[in-house]
Amino acid sequence: MIRMVDDGNGYFTSLLLAPGWLAAVSDRMGTPITAFVPDVNSVVLTATVGAGGLYEMIEQHYREAVRSLSPVGYVADVSGHVVPYRPAPDHADYVVAKRAEVILALAEYGAQTQWLTDQYRQAGIDTFVVPLHASEKRGSAPRTFASWTNGITSLLPEADVITFPTDSGPVLRVPWRAVASHLGLRPEPLMSPPRYRVGDWPPPDVMYTLRASTID
Repeated sequence: MIRMVDDGNGYFTSLLLAPGWLAAVSDRMGTPITAFVPDVNSVVLTATVGAGGLYEMIEQHYREAVRSLSPVGYVADVSGHVVPYRPAPDHADYVVAKRAEVILALAEYGAQTQWLTDQYRQAGIDTFVVPLHASEKRGSAPRTFASWTNGITSLLPEADVITFPTDSGPVLRVPWRAVASHLGLRPEPLMSPPRYRVGDWPPPDVMYTLRASTID
């Protein structure tokens, strides 16, 4: 493991934005390298992630940092672009890697929710900025979820699961992929992380289709 600590003049974390840099490091090391940037002054490079221990260390660093950046691991894809490390569901790192992504999503969407809510309130714009939530069962990967309330103009975050609360009967829980696919949702311009403007629920025939994709 290599840890690069910036003194304020090296801008080490920006190296991940340099085209081909992480791929070149992997080539020189002869093995895929995973990079972590828990704060604005630190880069951690490792050839072996390993479930649990390293992610716990990075998460603690991220949470305690004055200027935190990300608890997620990053790798170079086949084209040399830097992308989040997302191991397959049967991989030993899957749960901890997913947890890191959820932690980052909650932090970024949380800050965005507060800022947008304040801006809309001051401007007198009647739009509900939907918060992102997460749930986690012991031994399983956490999932993010957001609630789409019928009849309210809302900005919906991109969550693993979209819930449709009803006055009667169970709450519908539909994977994001199904909702986005069937409705052709498009992100609002200039919003990062992305949000999607929604209002009334989809027509009954579409809701019927979405019901077939519900999960526990």
